[in-house]
Amino acid sequence: MTSFSERYGYKPVRDILQLETMDELLKTRLWNVIYNELTTWHTMPGNSPHTQKKQKECLYHIKSLWCDFLCKPANKMPIREEQFWFELNEWFSRASWYEIYDLIEALALRTSLLFQKRCNEALEKEMAGYRLVDKQIAPITNEEELTSVQNALSNEPLFEGARHHLKSALELLSNRENPDYRNSIKESISAIESACRVITGDHKAELGKALDMLDNKLKIHGALKSGFKSLYGYTSDEGGIRHAMLEQPDLNQEDALYMLVTCSAFLNYLAAKSEKANSATSQLNVGI
Repeated sequence: MTSFSERYGYKPVRDILQLETMDELLKTRLWNVIYNELTTWHTMPGNSPHTQKKQKECLYHIKSLWCDFLCKPANKMPIREEQFWFELNEWFSRASWYEIYDLIEALALRTSLLFQKRCNEALEKEMAGYRLVDKQIAPITNEEELTSVQNALSNEPLFEGARHHLKSALELLSNRENPDYRNSIKESISAIESACRVITGDHKAELGKALDMLDNKLKIHGALKSGFKSLYGYTSDEGGIRHAMLEQPDLNQEDALYMLVTCSAFLNYLAAKSEKANSATSQLNVGI
């Protein structure tokens, strides 16, 4: 369950999504993945050729970490494996978030695809803003995108309903115990619909109709409006908002985050356009 500070926007979005930061839960999960990867075969009993091969590979990876990654003298490598893990854990506990990602990349070059899969599971579980892709750490979001979400969450009361939907989308996305990506996407879409209803004055209009009506209030480029209609879509009164994307069975964090960021950016755009239009109207009224 998300905390009070997360639900009501007191904790920065960039902290919730762990961009350029790494909390203890994420560090622990990644440490467990590393430890399990390098000790499973090394400590496995048996004397079969396959087991011996795997044990040698694990010992090689351990030596490589000591000499190449930690840059420690080979002749000072601990004889006892327990001591090696103690020293690596000591380094790990003090390491910066980016140094830990350096370690993950170094191991990805030497280990199995299963290691990459387990790392990504840990990163997704703890809402990290990165994934291991083709043995390299790659961002799935950036500071500008998260700032866009933060700005949308702090918009003026004009879009109070939209802010409520956006907060719900963030809450559903950032629930580490039981994330609901499908409904997070739906709440992000609902935020756009809510804002469009406020601007047009039609509080029953569905998203597609509301987007068409925006031309009566704001000057929005046709390609941009068409793009949003194609991206989100709309259906009948009985079904409410239902985008083809919501029918997909394998929605993930990246899908929900993309929709949250995109809808936040569009809300900020609508807010700016509305403010400009209202200012022009006020000046016109003063002139009259």
